[in-house]
Order: sequence, then C-alpha cells, then structure tokens
Amino acid sequence: MTIPQRPAIAILADDLSGAAESAALFLDRDVSLRIDIGSIDDGTDTDVCVVDLGTRVMSPDEAAARVRESIALLPSHVTVVKKIDSMLRGHIAAEVESLLATGPVVFAAGLPALGRTVENGVPHIDGVPLHLSGRWAMEPTEAPSSITELFGRVPTVAVAADDGPEALRAAVDSGAVAVFDVRSDADLDAIVAVSANIPAVRLVGTSALAAAVARTLDPRYRDAAAVTQDSVLVVVGTAESVAMQQVSELVDAGATHVAVHVDELPQTHACADRVRSALSDGTVVLSLAGPVDASRSADIS
Repeated sequence: MTIPQRPAIAILADDLSGAAESAALFLDRDVSLRIDIGSIDDGTDTDVCVVDLGTRVMSPDEAAARVRESIALLPSHVTVVKKIDSMLRGHIAAEVESLLATGPVVFAAGLPALGRTVENGVPHIDGVPLHLSGRWAMEPTEAPSSITELFGRVPTVAVAADDGPEALRAAVDSGAVAVFDVRSDADLDAIVAVSANIPAVRLVGTSALAAAVARTLDPRYRDAAAVTQDSVLVVVGTAESVAMQQVSELVDAGATHVAVHVDELPQTHACADRVRSALSDGTVVLSLAGPVDASRSADIS
C-alpha cells in the first residue's frame, strides 16, 4: 500500500506503553512515524501518527470524550486504529461507544502470539477463558466473560473473517459493532482486508491488529542498524510473567537489574541516583517490586 495523504493512519492508544508498542510495529515499513502524548498534534508531516491519549487512568466518560475529540481532529481519509489492551483492561466499552457515533466500528481483540484469542465471542488466554484465568487479579472489577458482557449496552453483531464484505456491511449498517473472533494473525490479516471495503471504518484491537495494518504497507529496506555502545534504560511497568521472563533474559545478556520496591517510590531522588549509578556501567532494566494497589497505578507510573 502506498501512502496517498498524510497522515494516512492514526493509532489511538490508552497508555504510553501501548502507543510505543504500536509504533514499533511500523519501524520496518516505508513510512514516517511519530508519537504524540496526550492529544493529537499536527501530524500532517508524518504518514503514521500514534497517540497516547492517556485514557486508561481517566473515568469512562472522560475517556469517551477524549476519543471523540481526537476523532474530530483527524481528516476523513485517515484509517483509525483504536489500540486496546490485550486482556481487555481499560474503558473499552465507553471508548468504542464514542467511536460508534463517528462511523462503523470493527472489533478484533486478540494477540495470538501471546496466546490471547477470542473464540465464539469469549476472550481466552492460553486456552483458558479470561474470566477464569486469574489474570485480572490486580483490577478493581471482574474480568468480562464475553465480548458481549464487555460492551454492555453497546450493540454488537458477530461476524466471521471469511463471511465476506457483504456480511460485514450488513453488520455495520445495523449500527452495531462488528465483533470478530481472532485465533491467528491470519484472521487479523483477513479482517483488515475485508474492513478496507467499509468507508470511514474504525478498527479496534490489540497491537496484533495494528501489526496487521502495518503489513499492508510497503516494507522498508535498509542496512542492519549498528549496535549502539550507549547505555540503555529499560523500564518494565508490569508484573506479567512474560515480562519477568524478558527481564531475566536481559540480565543474562549483561543488563543490570534495578528492582525498586513500591514503598521506595516516594523517595524519587534516591531511586534516580540508583538508576544513574547503574547506567554508568551499562544497560539497566528497571522493574517494580512489592504489592501494588491497583487504584494507585497512575500515581506509581
């Protein structure tokens, strides 16, 4: 796909890690790229504009308003991708309802590479339904047992990736969110392809959906990047087991691990001194230790 107008793609994330994760997917594509924080800046000088809207820590009403305001700032030709958390955390229903007022919405929540799929409308992690997985232990509410439950009053219609454009058109013409099962990256490629037939469609999904959009763009051919000799700071703000495995691999590769206990965070100068000292010797991976009150997550960040 060749970029006809700038920006051609806008990815709206609910936090900074989601924005960075999404932006990274376009680094090997032949496009210009930028990340904005808080709101959409003038993105007309780039092909792909990724925005951290910061809605994860807002109220549902505030999140919906931020999404609505962001859509209003975008030219009509822009492909909009609303990036969501792969475990369906955040104000997804409120944000999607806001999107639905601006155009057709296609919902494809799945991150197959990490075993996160949607089957018969039920989100799964490694084959276990999300609401039975225990992976929402840090959240203030229970995990949704289905996509229908997640959306509540927002109307939905189930559509299969191989149903074709007519089925998708019928779903979005009904005013409902078209909800797809996602079992593989091939499903996501098919969903992006069939959605291309719907004018002004809003795509909602995880970084895997953003990756499927990126795969429609021309690749960038360049020499391998030179290995940097500079120190690198890697900040890990999640307790997910896969992230902890990555921390271990970084340490095995020579990085220094600095674990800051949650009770130390008020002592910001002391924490910063520890990190600066470690960085003088090379790459540092910083992680959080100790129990975290989910209601304090924004303050901790």
